[in-house]
Amino acid sequence: MRAGAEARLLENPTLGPVALDRLQGSWAGVIGAGTLGAQLIPHFGLLQVGLSIVDAGRVESENLGTQAFNSESVGRWKAEARAHQVAALNPDCAVRALNQPIERLGLAALADCDVLLTGLDSRVSRLRVSEIARELGIVWIDAALDGSGAQLFGTVSVYDPRHPDAACAACPYDPEELARIASEGRGPGCPSWRDPDVPLTAPTLQTSAFAAVVAGHQAIWALQVLLGRGGELGNQRLLIEAGGSSRVRCVRLERNPSCPSHQLPLTPLRLAAGERIGDLLRHAERDLGGEADGLVFHHRSIVRGLWCPDCGARRDRVRMNDAYTDAEIRCDCGAPTPMEPSDLKDRLSRSEAAELAHARWDEIGVPETDVVSVTRGERRAHYIVNRPATSGGGARWEAP
Repeated sequence: MRAGAEARLLENPTLGPVALDRLQGSWAGVIGAGTLGAQLIPHFGLLQVGLSIVDAGRVESENLGTQAFNSESVGRWKAEARAHQVAALNPDCAVRALNQPIERLGLAALADCDVLLTGLDSRVSRLRVSEIARELGIVWIDAALDGSGAQLFGTVSVYDPRHPDAACAACPYDPEELARIASEGRGPGCPSWRDPDVPLTAPTLQTSAFAAVVAGHQAIWALQVLLGRGGELGNQRLLIEAGGSSRVRCVRLERNPSCPSHQLPLTPLRLAAGERIGDLLRHAERDLGGEADGLVFHHRSIVRGLWCPDCGARRDRVRMNDAYTDAEIRCDCGAPTPMEPSDLKDRLSRSEAAELAHARWDEIGVPETDVVSVTRGERRAHYIVNRPATSGGGARWEAP
């Protein structure tokens, strides 16, 4: 930290040198760099908590009145503009910008985070973060605003999947409502098999002043978690109202025992050896002590071929479903109807994986730091694949 910058923090009775050292060795994932992110991110930059900032949007002139960007940021990725702001506040703070929607990020891209913080507009994206938090076993603190601006109302919710009675964001919904949420903002018709379109949401009209109130509560709870003092925060939600009759209430979130989203975390995460499917298969079979049953993908599926509904032509092309481009699904016959997958699945048998042993993860469209699991009977081993040569954050996984 810059010379002199720690002086007041060291005098703070709730911080001090031990707490500061712990914070400066921590890492937070912030998903959403808009109205709430603008107020949240600087707190962690000042305390030198490492930051992974996730946002797929670019700064527009309409954002300048509520999201604390300057005019020079217009046109830049929001995540990169926030990283630049953090560097100006504290050049010693480690920060990485991930210019992608959370739906397309590799599952392990945030595995080195100690806490996840969100300020998102859609329920679809929140449910995806809920799944990631559960699968990685990371505390997730979500903040939300009344985006209409009609009232000063917001919430802060803590989900702690480390505890067996933890609620998740899907717990309040039955399967029918979850299906309706999955289609929100995606237009009519069936979702595409190849692309988990990010839902369109209405712009947030809330003021930055009230966003600061909500983000401040979110930051305080997050610091408690990072300092190991947040054990009682799980399943808690703050209801924050301001204006003529300001008040803050705390309510308890209840776990739904029949919620379909509950699952065991993917732990431990191991780094896969090599760059190909065959490398993972050999590595996992050594770890599991025998021949594997197959591979399992998470949040995406593998396509092993395409066919044209118009002319019947077939095209052999192994790709992940969300990695296909518009050009790749057009048949040479010129039909306007896109080609369809002839084989679409979220897992491969051992023999199918062996047939694709030569395929590289990046060539088939697996995103960086994604997770693939290998099964043998009741046993599973979970591996980070397609990891870049360098990555931010403090690694929390086992080496090959």
